[in-house]
Amino acid sequence: MSGNKVESEKNFTSALISALSLLPGTPMRQDVEQKAASLAAVFGYEGPIDSVVHEAMIAIDTRMGAGVSLVDVAAQHDEDWVLKREIDWTYSQAYEGFLKRERWHPNVVRSLSDVGTRILGHLQDPLSEGSWDRRGLVIGHVQSGKTANYMGLIAKAADAGYKFIIVIAGIHNNLRKQTQERIDEGFVGRSSDPDNCIPIGVGLDADYPHPATLTNIYNDFNQKTAAQSGWKLNDFSKPIILIIKKNVRTLDALHNWLKKMNAQGDGRISDVPMLMIDDEADNASI
Repeated sequence: MSGNKVESEKNFTSALISALSLLPGTPMRQDVEQKAASLAAVFGYEGPIDSVVHEAMIAIDTRMGAGVSLVDVAAQHDEDWVLKREIDWTYSQAYEGFLKRERWHPNVVRSLSDVGTRILGHLQDPLSEGSWDRRGLVIGHVQSGKTANYMGLIAKAADAGYKFIIVIAGIHNNLRKQTQERIDEGFVGRSSDPDNCIPIGVGLDADYPHPATLTNIYNDFNQKTAAQSGWKLNDFSKPIILIIKKNVRTLDALHNWLKKMNAQGDGRISDVPMLMIDDEADNASI
């Protein structure tokens, strides 16, 4: 597809999302298809409709799918900790700015941010003392914007103080690579291609504080590469993120590296708040 056609499709998609955002309720796919067809006639758009409808459906579900939280009321947890702390939302604001440059409707970006803040509140405050373990499950429809949701959450969690972030991206190399590319663009801020490590996405902002990553678009985590780097979690003032496959060898390698390189005398990894996201929780769940 030529550059002009790509730009035309982006502009048309943005116009469709803007039109749908004015509707009082959540439109069904048939409604979106009809609106797309009518707008195409007005704009003289002759490009593919299916892909535009697909993107619009993702945006709609992200904007309107605030969802419902089911929380264990017996758990000792203050979900308002986010509001009580003064947090510099550097990564979060950079991600939201990136989405707007990608022609996401401001209402969609605002809703995505609000949902991310709610989910962050369900996590533990990373500045909490002692050991803690909180777990949760986010459920969404296929192609409903779940990746955009957890990327926004990653940015907010990093701002709040989560230092070590792991994303488990399926069981196949292509899914892991695709997730690495999206996180490079929306959070790391530079390409993880070893031969073309250039600023991209959020990293195009001046003075963006690039997080570290021990994986790239070609290589999953392995202990040899990580050990050769000599890096330890406590060496970093910025967050570290790994995008790995749900593979027993990869998980064992990561576990062994954490124990060998980062454990204290008692064998525990201390003072390193960790966020782990299983992007394929319905597949070979751990």
